Amino acid sequence: MARFFLGQKSKAKAALEQLRDAMQTAHQLLVPGTFDTALAQFDEIIQTLNSSAYKQWLENSLIEDAVWRDHMAAALLGRIRALLGNYGRSIAFQKAETMMFDVYALKPEWTEASDYLAGLAISRGDLASAKPYVEKLFVVNPRHPRGRFLQAVFDFQDGNYEEANKTFS
Repeated sequence: MARFFLGQKSKAKAALEQLRDAMQTAHQLLVPGTFDTALAQFDEIIQTLNSSAYKQWLENSLIEDAVWRDHMAAALLGRIRALLGNYGRSIAFQKAETMMFDVYALKPEWTEASDYLAGLAISRGDLASAKPYVEKLFVVNPRHPRGRFLQAVFDFQDGNYEEANKTFS
């Protein structure tokens, strides 16, 4: 029985390593022209993470729940980025915000998701929509580097040049 358990543990570990490599490859495809390929890979990764094998490994503690959540959140965020690469800016933020609920359900304090939404909103000139996500960055880490930069953008836009300068000090 112990031999079977060790075999399953090594099988689960190898599967996670393959999944990590696939995720890295999919993230590298997040450039114009390959969004559809990246999307297909992220969909496959999500399907794999939701498979019965992974559920069984989770139930038997062969894979840590936190590790599974990290992989699933990263795959969902990658899927959102791939989907939005095919859309224009005008609807991208609204779609991203809606799809991000699944990511926040898995990792509510994950700064990468908030950072992504704030940057997306700012890239389309919607500072008001970006503000809550920048504030969320500061809740998790009051010295978040990108959060500080985005706060300086807000201050500069509002004409608070001294505040913008202090943000970088």
